[in-house]
Amino acid sequence: MSWLSRFPGSGVRTGAWVTLSAIWLALGACGDDAPAHGRTDADSGDLADVGEPGLELTSSALRLLPPQGQECGGEPTLRFPFVLFSQEGTPLAQGDMVDGEWLRPNETLEAGHLSFDQGYVARSGPSCRSDVECAEGLSCTAAERADGQRFCAAPVTASFVPGTVRQELALGREGSRELALSVLIQNTASFDGRLPTSVGALYDEHGEQALVANPGRATDAELRHRVMIQDFLTSLAGRFSPENAAVSLWFFGGDVGAQARPLTSGAEGGLSDYFTRDLESLNDRLRELPTLIPREANVYQSILRVLDRDLGLEKYQEFEKILVVFTDAPDQVYDPQAGAEEVRERLVETGVRLVVVHLDTALDTALLRDLPSQWGGNEACRDDASCGAPTCQSDADCQSFERCRSARLYAEQPGGAAGQTPDAYCLPARDRQGRVGPVDAYAELACASGGHYFYAAEVDDMVPVWNVLVPAWQSTWSVAGTLPTLGALRGSGFGRLSGVFSAKVGETHLGDRLSPRLETRVSADTRPVLDLR
Repeated sequence: MSWLSRFPGSGVRTGAWVTLSAIWLALGACGDDAPAHGRTDADSGDLADVGEPGLELTSSALRLLPPQGQECGGEPTLRFPFVLFSQEGTPLAQGDMVDGEWLRPNETLEAGHLSFDQGYVARSGPSCRSDVECAEGLSCTAAERADGQRFCAAPVTASFVPGTVRQELALGREGSRELALSVLIQNTASFDGRLPTSVGALYDEHGEQALVANPGRATDAELRHRVMIQDFLTSLAGRFSPENAAVSLWFFGGDVGAQARPLTSGAEGGLSDYFTRDLESLNDRLRELPTLIPREANVYQSILRVLDRDLGLEKYQEFEKILVVFTDAPDQVYDPQAGAEEVRERLVETGVRLVVVHLDTALDTALLRDLPSQWGGNEACRDDASCGAPTCQSDADCQSFERCRSARLYAEQPGGAAGQTPDAYCLPARDRQGRVGPVDAYAELACASGGHYFYAAEVDDMVPVWNVLVPAWQSTWSVAGTLPTLGALRGSGFGRLSGVFSAKVGETHLGDRLSPRLETRVSADTRPVLDLR
């Protein structure tokens, strides 16, 4: 029996997923072949591999990571992080030789060697049918089309600032800092379509509970994310060694931080320091994930626990520290001692880079319920007003994915009264496809800590994300740039950037095509999110 087949329902779409994963692995997680600098397929002879001396390149050996504001706000200047790959899949770093020249920022790799063509920014959210559905300045355009789907978008141009290319990370090399990596994996029953028991066991106005799995509210019923994480851990063990990396694995789900538990154990045992240098054992530990838990996604409480028990230890002070969090929801437990601001302070204090992989699949909103933990805090102190979330007066008090409204209440007994809270709170709102959309706090925390926020509207969209993470830690470059034509999109939450990002390295033109997911063939939506607030 294969490891994949051990997960419920994993065989339903395995063929398509394996095909997509194989495509990305074959490219070294480098992206689709894309014409560079406006070239057409007829010009592809100019994109041929370059020979010795030095590393060989291919035209698809480039990946753009999500751009971020230089000060993590809505300022016009962004940093565009990217990864360059050799033909063998090894990321190129400063000091590598290409075409007989050493790769150096602002010398052999300059801002003038980079370009962004055919650019569009679409509003994050559902597709459109006509311009009537779009805000002023946007059009329901075919330039942002995926198999007949159109998006409210505007064309954009990018301008890169001379002298701003720099190497951001270069780990796993001689003389580099050691890596301390913690991976925190959500393990709640939302994946198979079950609600937390705290709300599913209650009765709605029809006298019905909601305890059983329902595909209409399942975010990943086949648990394909586990296979992607398995591939990620395999890549980690292949690209790093016990001499330069220590890793801990955690899972979470509940309404208190203590319910985040380690899967790994350190050499000394005890109640902290769960890092292991046995990288080959990580997939064995991943297989020990317990049965999905019908509890809440307490993201912030769990992050703080991992920081306190692992990454924040003085022993790892000189390491490059990274925390990867996988979740399918915004934080679902209000805790005045464990909110986004507390997480930000602790990340900065410990010097940890936060990487969030956020899955946000379409759900049937009629099958969902408001979670008492989102406005009332954890179950143990829900009767204490000091545990509850602050009330709101309008949507202006909330994040872009939330609305100021009363929460629905459910009865403890059949026939009991179901109603709503007398006060209004900032609660998640879903679009017509049942998605929450990008989460403000996740983007802000990732940016403030020097990490990344990856948003995936479909399970398949996570394949290129999990495949690029490890190479990006081996070598990430960035360049400062602007998108001066954003205009009408500013202040509108989040957008999705499409186009062709290109680089000339040595004599080779490299390209990464950012495009929506197609319905007629196996593909992923590779458009990064942009914070437009």
